[in-house]
Amino acid sequence: MKLMKSKLLSILTIISVTLVFSAFTNASHAIPSPVISGVKFASDNKPVSLLSEKRLELINKAKEYVGLRYRYNGTTPKGFDCSGFTSFLYDKQLGIYLDHSSSGQSKFGKRVPLKDAKEGDLLFFGVNGRIHHVGMVYSNEDDKLMMIHSSTSRGVIIENVWTSAYWRKRLMFVRDVISTELQEEVIETVETF
Repeated sequence: MKLMKSKLLSILTIISVTLVFSAFTNASHAIPSPVISGVKFASDNKPVSLLSEKRLELINKAKEYVGLRYRYNGTTPKGFDCSGFTSFLYDKQLGIYLDHSSSGQSKFGKRVPLKDAKEGDLLFFGVNGRIHHVGMVYSNEDDKLMMIHSSTSRGVIIENVWTSAYWRKRLMFVRDVISTELQEEVIETVETF
């Protein structure tokens, strides 16, 4: 009888382990996104870095203001100018202080190649080497460099830099403030796991 119980227990254990294993490896099952060693995994098991999460949170917050009117020197949801929009979002969403001028903001973070621009990076525009506008990368895929910004004529909008004759010829450079400013915070977060 003891041998029977032992075999039955072994079989049940094998079945349980098999079911659990198949649940975690079968793509048709909805599995919550675990956090392992500071790296979050999306439902498709691709790692999502903590910095990427911060970038997406920033972009999602920025989207809430699409349609808001432009306001000269505006720094609140009552209306934004271009640098007021980016400084407000960085401060409220990420706790990063930025100057309230596009030229001042151009000194934060590090310069990155256009092809490496990520969500939340800052795009700087100008003429003859003088910066006059700042926007934020909304997405950068294929032939679409999408930016979200506060435009004097249309307020907060999302548009493709490459298809805009106006913005394309004025784009000067991109700066990554998020990776530079939040690197220490992310390292501390990972160490706590």
